[in-house]
Amino acid sequence: MLSDEQLPGSVWSRHIITAFFQRVVDSSVLGLELGGSTWADWGWPFLIAIVAGAAVFLVVMALRAPSGRLVAAIAVATSVAMFMSSAYVRAPLGDFMVWRTDEYTNLGGRYAMIPALLLISAALVLADARWRSSRGRPVAAIATAAVLLVALVTSFDARGDIGRGGPPWDESLHTAAAECEAKNLTEVAVATAPEGWTMLVSCDQVVAGSG
Repeated sequence: MLSDEQLPGSVWSRHIITAFFQRVVDSSVLGLELGGSTWADWGWPFLIAIVAGAAVFLVVMALRAPSGRLVAAIAVATSVAMFMSSAYVRAPLGDFMVWRTDEYTNLGGRYAMIPALLLISAALVLADARWRSSRGRPVAAIATAAVLLVALVTSFDARGDIGRGGPPWDESLHTAAAECEAKNLTEVAVATAPEGWTMLVSCDQVVAGSG
């Protein structure tokens, strides 16, 4: 893969914390699609309620669970550190990932995926420990599973309505095939998403793929 993208130096953005609440905490509870749409509709009151609810849940479960506290604490700390360090090093990721008022996107989701899964793991560890000590009343475990099921069901929209920019793959292949024929090349750079990225492909493969 080749790119002409210019990467800035590491920098702290005032939007990193907001992006963490939106893209990690919110998405770990409701999933990207449902969490994002509710942010677009209800904004800060909804986000504050979700963050506060998640924090209270983890604290209460940690106090009542007979085990798993250390694992959960490590998972939460790693989630925060991973997202914050990625946003700092990959500047301006905080500005790029934060959801503006009345809108949301899935751009940069790969940076939030593992931190969100770590928060979910912390909740599952504590819920499992609480379940084992509840003696037939696994209320916390059932509630946790129900919330995660909502996130699971609403997080697999693969239609790609919100793209990352760049030309469609078919268009890139046709353009590259024409360049191969016009310049008699053996290898050509095919444009991919996001804009500015290309990959070198042999002209034989490009022409065959373009039909």
